[in-house]
Amino acid sequence: MGYELQAIIARTTSFDRYQGESWYRYVVRLNQGFSLLPLHELAWDASGLWDDTRRAKHPPESVEAYFGDAFVSFLQVLSQDGAAAYLRVDCAGGICHKWGAVFKEGTKVLDQDMDFTRVIPKMRWEKGKGSGKWWRKYEPTPEPVSVRNPKWNPSQTDNMLGLLGVVAEGDLDAWDELGLGRFRETAEWPGGPDDTGSGVETGEDPVS
Repeated sequence: MGYELQAIIARTTSFDRYQGESWYRYVVRLNQGFSLLPLHELAWDASGLWDDTRRAKHPPESVEAYFGDAFVSFLQVLSQDGAAAYLRVDCAGGICHKWGAVFKEGTKVLDQDMDFTRVIPKMRWEKGKGSGKWWRKYEPTPEPVSVRNPKWNPSQTDNMLGLLGVVAEGDLDAWDELGLGRFRETAEWPGGPDDTGSGVETGEDPVS
């Protein structure tokens, strides 16, 4: 199994200023006073932050170049009360690509690819039958690929979440402390096309 998350993370109080916006219904409350806007298709459409006319470069040079001014302005406003971040994590087949951008009080303090890693399978040598030669044998890559790191060895993702103000305590890393491991796909977060009724608290009051 892989892992795919694309979201905006900021203080819950920062998101709450947008309660009148149509996309606010997709905001999910996390731990430690933070909330998340999962950037699935429905949230993108409601927010108006995605510009279909843009021809974004790959790999992305910056959050400005990739998403445009409206997206960056939104992060700047969200960060006025502390910090706000864009986070993308995409892991599949042993390859993980992560991209993070953090704004504090309207100023960008981080915008970079993080932890572009490949899980290298274990190798052992075996002697070929009859040939007398030694051949390399590779063991299968273990699944699922984890996006978590031990607390004593923080990843760049953990460091990015630390810039937001997330505090890792006990045996959990910042990723788990924040509650980002609830769903493996962006579309599975509340309001997404693959949402099966998780009961996770969202920014909008439940409709009776």
